[in-house]
Amino acid sequence: MGTSTLHDFAGTVDAQPFALERHIDDETGRMWWSGRIEVAVLEMDTGIDKRNHNMHEMLTADLHPRIVADFRRIEDELLAASRAGGGSSLTFDLTIRDVTHPVVARISEWVETAEEAGFDATFEVSLSSFGLEAPVVLGLLRVGDVVSVRAHVLLTPPPQAAALRPSPERPREAHDREA
Repeated sequence: MGTSTLHDFAGTVDAQPFALERHIDDETGRMWWSGRIEVAVLEMDTGIDKRNHNMHEMLTADLHPRIVADFRRIEDELLAASRAGGGSSLTFDLTIRDVTHPVVARISEWVETAEEAGFDATFEVSLSSFGLEAPVVLGLLRVGDVVSVRAHVLLTPPPQAAALRPSPERPREAHDREA
């Protein structure tokens, strides 16, 4: 959600497919995850062509076609707190153009089934902190510096992982040995 001197506006974009990698800490045995999510700048859409053009130009989509979020260490305990409904926060590195800053997202609305998991992540981005100058239209209308982002995240296993799940015909012990 963005603001301007005239009115607020919203936009949408889908992330590129991504994978999370599971890690086990050798010393503590604790599990954690890492991953990278990328968004194609030219796929960002506010519903108004001229505003999209100004946004893509501000982000220099021709030179920097992706916005990147790097998740270096997602603790399993953080996910457990979210699953329990307590909410939590998630820190990641956000790169826009050639500037990277740490960002803290609030995690909410955790939903988990046997097939998938999902949650909402909300955070704010200051355009000026990334060296971006908000577009101005007709010298009067200016986009606000702070953009609120709400990401609806859906995690599904890759096709090969689904094939390794235990089924009623396969005993669990056999599945555990294969995995």
